[in-house]
Amino acid sequence: MSAVSHNQNLVIIITILLEFSYISLHTDIKLRQQTESGLAKRAPTIKQMATRYNSLVNEAETMAKAIKYPLHLLPRPLDIPQLYNLEANPHMWMIDAISTDVAQLPPYLIDDNVRLGIISVLVQDRVKEEIFRLREEHRHMIKWLDVRLQNLKTTIMQCHSMYSGFLCCHKNTNASLIDSCSKMSIYCFSYRTL
Repeated sequence: MSAVSHNQNLVIIITILLEFSYISLHTDIKLRQQTESGLAKRAPTIKQMATRYNSLVNEAETMAKAIKYPLHLLPRPLDIPQLYNLEANPHMWMIDAISTDVAQLPPYLIDDNVRLGIISVLVQDRVKEEIFRLREEHRHMIKWLDVRLQNLKTTIMQCHSMYSGFLCCHKNTNASLIDSCSKMSIYCFSYRTL
């Protein structure tokens, strides 16, 4: 192989590498521009959410002071001007949320009995809520039934008085008269129960 052909091969390889690096650089620049554009569109919403988060943290701190709750257990507010700086808000990423030392972990993460106890308490709370709901439903059903029975008694009394008054007015009690009276009481009964 001659030195000229070897130089030509090197030139071709270098040209290909330069083209590839240009394409890669162009793609990186384009990707960065798209990311910045997307972030610029969403930045007001993200800042608004961070502001809302900070106000909730401040509200929780106020409540905690009122009941003497340990303040070190509360989340810290975010540094909004440094919102996109990962080092400025490490608590936002929960970097130190869970210890890697098993001895320092809270019992609900490592003890199965504590987990079962939590589940049992939650089931017990659900049962209490269901009992309360069923008692309320029972109370409403009894009230509804009582109103319906009162309406039925009132209707029967009104229809009975109409039926008695109708019989008293007509001395002859043939079958057609009794039939018309019974139809009247059925009409009265069905009207009142609707």
